[in-house]
Amino acid sequence: MNGESLDSIERNSKVAIVLGNEGQGLKEETLSKTYKNISIKTNIESLNVGVAGSIIMHYINEIK
Repeated sequence: MNGESLDSIERNSKVAIVLGNEGQGLKEETLSKTYKNISIKTNIESLNVGVAGSIIMHYINEIK
C-alpha cells in the first residue's frame, strides 16, 4: 500500500508485473530485487489480485 502511483511507470519501458496476495503481499526478498513498487490508489479497502493485475495491465497497454 506504500508504493508509487501507476502513472510513475515510464512510457515505452519494459516491465515485469509481480503480484502478491492481499494478506501478506510479497516477501521482502522479492521486494528487495525490484526497481519500483506501485500501488493502485482507490477509495475502497482492497482489490482482488486478479482485478489489480487487470488494472495494471490495462494501464501499461494504454501508455505504450
